[in-house]
Amino acid sequence: MKKFYVIFILLITTFLSSCTAVSLEPYRSADTLGPLHFRGGIGFVGGFSSYATLNNDTLLDLGIFVPMASVFAGIGISKNIDIYGSASFPFINDPVYGVGVKYKFFDRLGLKIATIPTFKYSENSVEKYKTYCAELPFLFTYTFLNFLYLTGGIHTGYYNVSNYENGNTSYDFVSYGIFVMPEVKIFNLRISLGSDLRYYKSLKYNLVYSDGLNYFQKHINPFLTVSFQF
Repeated sequence: MKKFYVIFILLITTFLSSCTAVSLEPYRSADTLGPLHFRGGIGFVGGFSSYATLNNDTLLDLGIFVPMASVFAGIGISKNIDIYGSASFPFINDPVYGVGVKYKFFDRLGLKIATIPTFKYSENSVEKYKTYCAELPFLFTYTFLNFLYLTGGIHTGYYNVSNYENGNTSYDFVSYGIFVMPEVKIFNLRISLGSDLRYYKSLKYNLVYSDGLNYFQKHINPFLTVSFQF
């Protein structure tokens, strides 16, 4: 137990001092807003660290869990297209900015299917790191009685991390996995609760985790958001 607390304190210290993080977008359901309808919200997002210790051919502790606060807003462009923007804040570090376009291409018998190409950018001004991201989730949402939603999906992502003071420190990696997100809508209020299961793979380097990290810290990213839709 003592070992666990020591590792936890070390991880928190790392997050507060040198973490370049990536947020998980909370608006990933397949239903769209409709023309000129709006949605905005705030919440807790379980993001992940894009910064890892690079030692020769090894990346250490890439993708470990990072608690973040998040705000987002979106507008319906057409019956099947929404545009969203977001900003997520990993403790005291620089925010992660994101923009996504939701495209719903199936809507029948209560089942909706959509995809949200999303682009994100984050920077650590202390450690001089930047992260550029492109994600492509596919979403399946079933609506019960017009106020209960159950969303599941698969996601993939590509990320590039670079140190702009040292051109030799640069790497890229991909993520992939699944997520589930039950929601309830009460009039204009919408509450979303869910979790991601994510895995990471470097395109060039070996990925190694510290012995003290458990499965939750490496792969599970929960989130909870409250939003208003009108």
